[in-house]
Amino acid sequence: MQSRMIQGQITRLYYASEDFCAGILETDKGQNIKFSIKFPVSLDERCKLKGSFKRHAKYGWQFEAIGYEMDFPVDREGLIRFLSESDSFKGIGRKRAEDIVNICDSGNHDSLGDDFEELLIKEPERLLNIKGITPKIVETLRKEWMETRDVNTAITVLAGYDLTMNQISK
Repeated sequence: MQSRMIQGQITRLYYASEDFCAGILETDKGQNIKFSIKFPVSLDERCKLKGSFKRHAKYGWQFEAIGYEMDFPVDREGLIRFLSESDSFKGIGRKRAEDIVNICDSGNHDSLGDDFEELLIKEPERLLNIKGITPKIVETLRKEWMETRDVNTAITVLAGYDLTMNQISK
């Protein structure tokens, strides 16, 4: 069966452990989809699940996920809080975070996070125009943002080999 991606918010968990979860994901279009996955997820979490629909002998049709990504729809306030409240970004308070968001909000993408990532990859020197932003801060921003993205990708790839989150984290 062909692999596909569904995204939304986990609205119910029937079962949750470190190695397996089953529940309901409500898509952005309001559709409730039963799912199962071999690593932990949390109630009310937004995520993208990769897998396929299968018929379970006892529970009927459900989405069997083999991949997982956190889904952070990055809006203006969310990005400002992420930058200003993270322990990883020393020297960035609320004002500097607002200045960064003002520079990266091009309106060209559906997500402000896409604009921020594009700025960090293609034009990180633009951030140096903000008072108090040093090359070290720019490099830390870039590194931390990219590592978070890469961790989600790695989890998805490893889960495709039928590894649980517990196994992946070891």
